[in-house]
Amino acid sequence: MPPKGRGARRSPRQRQNKNKKSGIPAGSAANAANAAAPTTTTTTAAAAAAPPTAAAAPTAAALPRPNSNNGEVSVVWFRRDLRTDDNPALNAAVAAGRPILPIFIWEPEEQGQFQPGRGSRWWLNRSLARLEDDLKAIGARLAYLRGTTALRALRSLFARVDVKELFFNNLYDAVSLARDCSVKETLNNEGVTVTTFNADLLYEPWEVLGSGGEPFHTFEAFWSRMQCLSYAPRRPESAPARIALPSSDVFDALREVACTRDELALLTEDEDRCTESLSARWRPGGHGARRIFESFCRHALESFSWERAKVDIASTSQLSPHMHYGEISVRRIYYAVKDLEYAAARNETRGVTALSEEAEPPAPYDEMDDASTLAVRRRRVHEDARRTGCRLGDDTPAGMANMPRTPAGAGSHHTAGKPAREVEGPHGEYLRCLGLREWSRYLSFFYPFTHERSLLSQLRAVPWNYDETMFHRWKMGTTGYPLVDAAMRQLWSTGWLHNRMRMVVASFLVKHLLLPWQWGLRHFWESQLDADL
Repeated sequence: MPPKGRGARRSPRQRQNKNKKSGIPAGSAANAANAAAPTTTTTTAAAAAAPPTAAAAPTAAALPRPNSNNGEVSVVWFRRDLRTDDNPALNAAVAAGRPILPIFIWEPEEQGQFQPGRGSRWWLNRSLARLEDDLKAIGARLAYLRGTTALRALRSLFARVDVKELFFNNLYDAVSLARDCSVKETLNNEGVTVTTFNADLLYEPWEVLGSGGEPFHTFEAFWSRMQCLSYAPRRPESAPARIALPSSDVFDALREVACTRDELALLTEDEDRCTESLSARWRPGGHGARRIFESFCRHALESFSWERAKVDIASTSQLSPHMHYGEISVRRIYYAVKDLEYAAARNETRGVTALSEEAEPPAPYDEMDDASTLAVRRRRVHEDARRTGCRLGDDTPAGMANMPRTPAGAGSHHTAGKPAREVEGPHGEYLRCLGLREWSRYLSFFYPFTHERSLLSQLRAVPWNYDETMFHRWKMGTTGYPLVDAAMRQLWSTGWLHNRMRMVVASFLVKHLLLPWQWGLRHFWESQLDADL
């Protein structure tokens, strides 16, 4: 965890500084939260202050370096960021000026009990195929590595290819934090610069803290603080137009350690047959994600506030599987919705162009030259600040709280006595759902034990009913409760559930049947396309 208060006071320029070379020592999952933190959070001040060229030189016992004239390359490690659009690690590697080798590592053994389930592996297999096509379009080739651990696979690659820098985007669950911590420390000590970025969240977890620098315990406090930050999320970046390929010698050396996607054997033959129904329902990949989101914005976003809880219609965006594997950027979604919200507030009619790769990005909200609009915005900001208890100065820069709202949330005379969904409007309600996703990552970062035991101590000694017969009936949708059974059958056939139905079946399992929540976690993990810690 960063020193108290520092994350919250960091300026936008400091926040956008992407050179996060880390010297964090390896640790357990419980204390590995610093693995994704910026340089200022490292435990060794000298390492944090050292320039990029001051990395520790490899010793005789360190990683053996290739002696061929392959030429220096940069490696981009794709994990759950399977896209070329708004991928900070990929863009930084292009800016470094070296030839780029994109890789994907399959190391399920390292993930222990949280190896991807059947549904998640089906999605991963097809998402990687789409990523291959996207990379080919800009001149790159995706290489696959197989290892028991990511570090072993990387060291095997680096022994054959002259890699100067490794780029990848942060993950925030306990398993990934512990792994990334070990990778950073080891490779930095062996002369490879490791640079990491935020591609999964609007704000890093350490940027949203209380007044004393402490993490929040409730979503409402977290969301209120997040909306009052003095700077907006970083704007999305387009995909690189072209990527420089390494020399043929690099690919010759790569044959010794690389494999094909089919050789990864992500699915067995039986599993592949069991997932045939998913192909008719889903289109993994960035193109499928953009198509779904554009359709949602055109047909369902305006009615999201009052129809989001309906489970008999397509009332939600259903983007969660796409977002789990990073096929679409959360910042791209955020600014597209804000653009539509502003258009609605101005009584304008605009098409959904924010996701089009050819379209110009919308102008930043702090650069609008309409004086009357700016005055209305400033008044709304301070009214919202008084309502939420946040303190904003008269010259507060344009941040998340300063974004224009729909007329429903314009002021206290409009909002008095109204439900939150009417106050925030459909756009604000959808952004709040993005905030819940941020909150889940936030909990994983600051409370990495929550996948093993309850965050609330009074719930850690529940007298569970260990009835495996009843658990099997719950899984197969044969409990005799029509709503629960319909939801469980939908989960089995489509790999996805409306969030309201997820709460219904989970509450039924834990509160009605008194079955251990860990049992339900394992079934959800195996069945859901978007299973996440």
